[in-house]
Amino acid sequence: MNSRERLIKTLNHQQPDRVPLDLGGTSQTGISASTLYQLRKALGLEEKPILVHEPSQILGMVDEDVLKKLGADVVGLWNPYTFMGYKNENWKPWNMPDGTPTLMSGKF
Repeated sequence: MNSRERLIKTLNHQQPDRVPLDLGGTSQTGISASTLYQLRKALGLEEKPILVHEPSQILGMVDEDVLKKLGADVVGLWNPYTFMGYKNENWKPWNMPDGTPTLMSGKF
């Protein structure tokens, strides 16, 4: 069963082959930038700054390599504007209080 079939079965209250995995497909299933940074390290993936696409919750953009490694079934389609109303563009480096390196919109 592929991811699409798995998700459709679940949404139709039918039994899929396994529970679908959604990591960061929506703001409700998002992951904090700090946690995502640690997850990347735990999975043995390249350490790099986390793109914070939703600063009101400090949600990190989950890259395809993480989704692939975990076998995720959902990919997010994000609005280019944040909940705060400005567009995510002109990324600039920013370190979180715990030291997590991130990239924030230039308008943050």
